[in-house]
Amino acid sequence: PESKPGSDPLRPFLVRGMHASTQIAFTVRSLPAGPQPVGDAQPSGDEVKPLTRYFVDFNVHAKDVNLTLTPEGNYGGKLHFGLVAYEHYGTARKWADGTLVLDLTPESYAEARNSGIPAHLEIDLPDTVIFLEAGVFDWTTRKVGTQEILIHSAAAIEVR
Repeated sequence: PESKPGSDPLRPFLVRGMHASTQIAFTVRSLPAGPQPVGDAQPSGDEVKPLTRYFVDFNVHAKDVNLTLTPEGNYGGKLHFGLVAYEHYGTARKWADGTLVLDLTPESYAEARNSGIPAHLEIDLPDTVIFLEAGVFDWTTRKVGTQEILIHSAAAIEVR
């Protein structure tokens, strides 16, 4: 889902050229969606075509976020994920975000401690070179982790 940039706690940390925040360690990868949406599909937001839809997958190190024991014996927490896409000259083009409310069984918690907490976002980007700022925010501790991904679209590569 998309939100208003001013209402998101990650937005101030996802500025192009800013040093990465390392309070929350995570990995992130971005791949073009396969298959792409049909040609006449409405893109997310008010973008002009052509666009490429990207799947952005996060994996958060569970030891860096607050997962508390609930009365039911599960582990709960709330993480917010965000993306801001910037053009080469620093103009913000797109924003996507989502919140993950965790309620992990003891078994799921043990697995998350070993392999991380996965999350997924999708974003439609113009066919050009894009700098994608990615971030994770822990609502309980207010800790933040950020990274930048450089995306070379197929169209941009052909132009070179």
